Amino acid sequence: MSTIKSKRFSILVKTLTILATISLVLTSLSLLPLIIAIIALLIIPTSFINTQLDKVDKSFWVDSLGVKSHNITTHDLNSITFSKPSVILILLLSLVFIAIYIVIIAYVRKWLKNVSNGQIFTNKNASIIILISYGFIVLGVFEAMIQLANNFATYNFLGHNAKLYALMDKDIETFADFFFNFNFTLILAGIVIWIIGNVFKYGAFLQDEFDYTV
Repeated sequence: MSTIKSKRFSILVKTLTILATISLVLTSLSLLPLIIAIIALLIIPTSFINTQLDKVDKSFWVDSLGVKSHNITTHDLNSITFSKPSVILILLLSLVFIAIYIVIIAYVRKWLKNVSNGQIFTNKNASIIILISYGFIVLGVFEAMIQLANNFATYNFLGHNAKLYALMDKDIETFADFFFNFNFTLILAGIVIWIIGNVFKYGAFLQDEFDYTV
């Protein structure tokens, strides 16, 4: 088993462990507003939400939907119908998205603690790194799914509101659009981390062979 002999490196690892812990706490707390929003949507009647939407200033639709203000003024946007299921779907997917981040940060923290304790080239660490790589790849693909859900929610909402639908771009997302919504940076990072994980696994094998020989 390899041990940490450099004091400077040891301080760096401990500092990174503290930062990972802070990130884990803050990211976990970010789940709270989403959970509250989901519970609120399940409890609050749709009729009440629709009433509040009727009171919304028209500039809200300009900012939210990206339509031109002069188009908004030429349409009567009263009696807007809110679509609960599509919004809840987006919130749930966002919840899962953040949860994946939490899992990744937790594994990074666990790996840093192992390194801080002098455990470097071990099968346990190699497995942790490989799991982290899978997390990055899933995140890269999941971003496209969230974008697809956003499009679904938008058109589902507009489908119940013909007046708004008349103002919007009606182009439906193609498979090519969905493909290019993948976060290829995260996917590539996941592949690189996967390679590093397998290098650690081979390093652990060599370390065991060395220890056995000695």
